[in-house]
Amino acid sequence: MDRKTNPDIHIICGKCGCATMFEFKLSLDGNDNGAYIYPAVFISCNNCSTLTGLAEIVEDKTDWKKLGLIKT
Repeated sequence: MDRKTNPDIHIICGKCGCATMFEFKLSLDGNDNGAYIYPAVFISCNNCSTLTGLAEIVEDKTDWKKLGLIKT
């Protein structure tokens, strides 16, 4: 998939204000809600090294139990 020049959603680091130096990583066992462990997406700012889990800022509506991708 090609990256858009002017995307509909913009990400700006709340710590340093950078808006261009981001990367994301998927961790298969990154979230733990007490009952289940399920995948997580982490966004990092390469300017100041801030790391934020996507679930901290956006509601995850994926039915992980239905998908069978969870560990107990």
